[in-house]
Amino acid sequence: MLNAAEKLPNFTHLQSDQSFAFLRDPQGRHSLCIESLHHIKASDCAGKLILLDEAPQIRKHLLFSKTLSPAKRRACEQKLREIFQVCAGVILLSAELDDATIDFFRQLAGDRIQTTHKLDNSIPTQKWNIELLGTETAEGKRTINNRTPEVAHILRTLGALKAVPSGRRAIAIASDNQNLLERIDELLLDQGYRTFRLDSKSSDDREPFLKNPDEWLGTNRIDVLLYSPSAESGLDISIKNYFYKTFVLYHGVVDIDGILQ
Repeated sequence: MLNAAEKLPNFTHLQSDQSFAFLRDPQGRHSLCIESLHHIKASDCAGKLILLDEAPQIRKHLLFSKTLSPAKRRACEQKLREIFQVCAGVILLSAELDDATIDFFRQLAGDRIQTTHKLDNSIPTQKWNIELLGTETAEGKRTINNRTPEVAHILRTLGALKAVPSGRRAIAIASDNQNLLERIDELLLDQGYRTFRLDSKSSDDREPFLKNPDEWLGTNRIDVLLYSPSAESGLDISIKNYFYKTFVLYHGVVDIDGILQ
């Protein structure tokens, strides 16, 4: 939410900007995470539009997150019910918005929300060429946890890109396995590749990258971007012709919506 607040015009982040005193401002624009709901009163939202960015992730966070105790989960849901009773409307935002998410928040709103408008994103998007990689080794053995074939493919791809000095492009590697990302990162660094790893343990340049990834990538030419579900929400990389291919190595820690996100 902090990154989103910096991109949205005239928004403040409730915790980072300490904007608690301005919650009652009828023209105020504030961003906050679910865990901060207890800081606001339903009356602070009277007549205001409520934007739920990445709404499916908010729903899953409310239902399944380990950071919310059962009592706090119930308190957050009750606070949303109260807010929905007095707000001007609720807008659910997500490229992966589904009926389950819409129904969930409609149930929280009860009879307060009588009409639902669904707007399709009609903007043409780039179509991707998808290649499914198996886990079969050179000896013909198949093991779910053996990532040797994928890593070998990554190295072959980087080698081919290295042979093209002009217009050289990078690759991206996404995974929900922290240890795997660290091992691949170490392997690539040992072979002289320039990498940037974005996960729960990375710290160097994390904030500048999240604030403006396109600008950071344009200034810091890298060969490989490695990232975990830590980059799932609020990250928008739209730089053109920078990445040649993305490798997605997931182990079932996140669901399909999380992978697509």
